[in-house]
Amino acid sequence: WMYRSCRFNNMCFDAETRQFVLFPSHHHQMLRSQVHKNIFLSSIPGEMISSGQHNMWLSMGRGKWVPEIRNASNITSFYQLMHDTVWISFFPVGGCNPGHFLWDTLLPIFTLLEIFDFLDKKLFFTEMTMKRKRNCVEPMQDFGPMMGIKNGTLPKNEEIGISGISKNESNIICAPYSASGMAWFTDHGLNRHGSTNTDFLNPHNIGKGPTLNRFRSYLLSNLGMPIDHNPLQRKPYNVTFSILSSKDDDRRFDFTVQSQAVQAALGKEVQVNSFAMWNYTVHQQIQIASQSAVFISIGGGGTAPAFFLPQGASLIVYGKENERMDWDLWNNYARIRVHWMSTKHMDADTKLLVDLIQDELESLPDLM
Repeated sequence: WMYRSCRFNNMCFDAETRQFVLFPSHHHQMLRSQVHKNIFLSSIPGEMISSGQHNMWLSMGRGKWVPEIRNASNITSFYQLMHDTVWISFFPVGGCNPGHFLWDTLLPIFTLLEIFDFLDKKLFFTEMTMKRKRNCVEPMQDFGPMMGIKNGTLPKNEEIGISGISKNESNIICAPYSASGMAWFTDHGLNRHGSTNTDFLNPHNIGKGPTLNRFRSYLLSNLGMPIDHNPLQRKPYNVTFSILSSKDDDRRFDFTVQSQAVQAALGKEVQVNSFAMWNYTVHQQIQIASQSAVFISIGGGGTAPAFFLPQGASLIVYGKENERMDWDLWNNYARIRVHWMSTKHMDADTKLLVDLIQDELESLPDLM
């Protein structure tokens, strides 16, 4: 159940019981009767994960989901979404952390759409209930437009062809197309995010650079932002520090020493800027990153805007000793160059940072 992804035809939802249901055809019912006789039959829907999955949740079965199988003979009528619509049901993950939501929810949804050839369909989302931390921002308000959802809200009934629903006629709503099963499509698979040494033993994103690049283009296209714009052909180069990006004291830095040293050493060659990204909208964060030649951040949610860096830009990620947050994602995101530094002696290592940035900038003309 942790590894299964499925495409459904005529997935339905019971508005009265609030359950997803399937009504198998006569031939499918015959196939189901053979399941226990032949272990090689595997086309019968079973449990799957309808959320991006963290390995610490597996034993809890968090996000485990399976539609209810019902007899179609009991249904006399139903409502159906428009034929150009695909229904995606999911448990949101990481509403308080932009990195988690981007790569543990939106990336798996995009991957589902791509592998089942649904990218040209209108999206209808059903966000299923999962406990969230207090004070979490409603994630779809910020990230919904990146998936083509207007104003970050779910589409209204009339926008997807549902109108005049009356439970006296039918409480069943069906979609011609649906997909679910997201666990294996996160940026880390069954690994953790890079906080322990064992996280580096089983790379998950080798060869996925093109997929990640298509995901980036898909998000930018939905936002109406340029995909191939590259500002790295002119000086001064923007060097961006993502500051105060964590609530944890040992991961919360303003990079004052580092930013001042970079500006002093490189002078008119660079424009150094520092941003507390949580003060800016998603659209503004993407604009900031897309204009940056070098992006410096503590590992974690503060690095999420770097996903929108231009081709050939550099990301420098700081972390506690032996910590490389989202290491597997960044090291396989081939459009940018990634370096890792430790916070343990970060002020003493300021010259090393300056030399690294200077070397990265000097390499840019060869990459254009």
